[in-house]
This record gives sequence, structure tokens and C-alpha cells, in this order.
Amino acid sequence: MSDYMTNDLDERFKPGQKKKKQKNESFGSLMTSFFQQLVRDGRLRSYGPCPQCPNGTLYAFYDRKNKRARSLPACPTCGYKQTNGQPVQSQAEREKLELIAARKDAVNYLINSSVFTDKTVVEKDFGNFKIKSDKQRQAVKVAQQIIQDVMAGNPVNAMFTGPTGTGKTHLAMATMYEILEKSRYHKRCIFVNYRKLLSQIKQGMSDPEAQKKYGHLIADQLSKADLVVIDDLGSEINDNSEKLKATQFDIEQITDIYDGRVGKCTITTTNWTGRDLMNIYGRRALSRMSEHSMNHIFNFEGIQDQRLLEAKS
Repeated sequence: MSDYMTNDLDERFKPGQKKKKQKNESFGSLMTSFFQQLVRDGRLRSYGPCPQCPNGTLYAFYDRKNKRARSLPACPTCGYKQTNGQPVQSQAEREKLELIAARKDAVNYLINSSVFTDKTVVEKDFGNFKIKSDKQRQAVKVAQQIIQDVMAGNPVNAMFTGPTGTGKTHLAMATMYEILEKSRYHKRCIFVNYRKLLSQIKQGMSDPEAQKKYGHLIADQLSKADLVVIDDLGSEINDNSEKLKATQFDIEQITDIYDGRVGKCTITTTNWTGRDLMNIYGRRALSRMSEHSMNHIFNFEGIQDQRLLEAKS
């Protein structure tokens, strides 16, 4: 009946349709009488005016024998329905609730699966990433390219290099959040401070519980997550030593991580150059880090230490 009435409205504005208009209005009157008769017979009950259309009425079929409604109230004019006495959610409302639930799941996954040294890192996003130089503007452009490629379904290895305090971690986290939002929180993301992860893994050698937790993180979650930020890679190395070289154990750990990330998105932040990283971890690990890295590498050299600037202000 709704389709018929919609067509009727379309016809009302066509010239020379006076007779058809009268016919449709008579049909409407007939249907109104029909529903009124059902109400009088006790087979249909009125539940008041429709909240969606001005002339509609809510009806529900009634079981006279058992003295209870056989259906939920609905408007035959516009199709409006109620659920347990409450209006049915609109498509927009359902999508909003689904988005809220997905966001909650994604954030819980991020918080529970990540390894932080400073939990204020979760507050870093593009909204509070201050752009004060052309170099920082270029860094944001690289981040946007990473986001675009990840959302296109391409594997991405990104690397932010340069001195401490220049915004590498901030931009990596902002990039992660933007990808989460654009994916409507359907991607699973993890943030890992590499130095702390390595420390926890070594602690696990004498602590079965820690070994179980962090061994599982590398073997399972880090390889399955859609996006992983590996923060401060190489910070476990003493930069005052004459020979920059990770231990064999450290090399095996980082190689396992990047081997498990093949075909996915990984963002690495480090104070070291590519040549330094090859000396520290070896050619194989650097090769894994460098796959699909074109247009995804940015050197923060020349950007002022933001922490020092904030401390002075």
C-alpha cells in the first residue's frame, strides 16, 4: 500500500489528472473505512497517532480470544513500526551504534596488546601535531601517503628516522589513529616500544608468566595485526660503543618480527640511519624493513626537538 500511495503523490502534480486523483482519494477513504471496521470488530486496535506522518495512525492486530496483541504497532500509511513499544532505529542510528562498538573493540585491542613506556603516547594524533616548518609539513605528507596506500590495501613498510624529540612517535601514532578511523575501526593495530619489549622477553627467560605473555605477542599478535608501530628501534644499543652491533639474540627477535609482518603494514621509528640499522641487525632484517617502503620513509633531521621547545615555553 505504501508504494501505491507514493505513486499517487507523484501523479498529483501532473496536469490533467483530476479523475485519477479523485479515484486515488476514494481508494484512501476505502482503506481508512476498512481499518476502522477491523477496529470495531475487535480484530485491530488503534495505538494513537503515528509520530512519523501527520495523518497516520498506529494499528496492531489483536487476538480477541487470548486478549493480547498479535503484532507490534505499525502505521499502514508510511510503514513506521515500533519494537517493544520503542521506535525502530533508523539506518543512521544503527550505523552510529555499530561504529561506537567497533571503536571500543579496536581501542581495547590496541591498549591490551601494546607495549608502552609512556602511556601519554595514546594522546598523540594529527589534531595536536604542531606544524611549524616546511619539514614538518613534508613529514605529514608522507604520513598521508602511508594512510592512502594502507587504505588501498597495499602492503606498507614505513620508517621515520632522525634525532630524539622531533615528532617521529607522534606522527606514527597519528597515522595509526587515522587508519583506524578511515577503516571504521575494523583494523587491528598494535604499538610496541621495542626496547621495553626486548627487556620483557629477556625477563621471561626466568619468569614463565612473562615468557608466555611476550612470547605469544611476537609469535601471534604481532604477525596477525593489520598495522604495527615498532617504536624506538635500536634504542637498546649503546651508541657510545665503538661497534654498533646487536646480540645474536636481539637480531633473531627483530628478524622474527619483520618476517611475520610480510605483506602487512609496519611503521618503524628509529634514531638510526639505514646504514646503521644494517650494521646493528644485519642485511636480512634491513631488507625486510625496506620492502614496500618507497614513498614511506622520512628523515626528521633538521626538525627542532619538540620536547625542549615545550619545556622552554
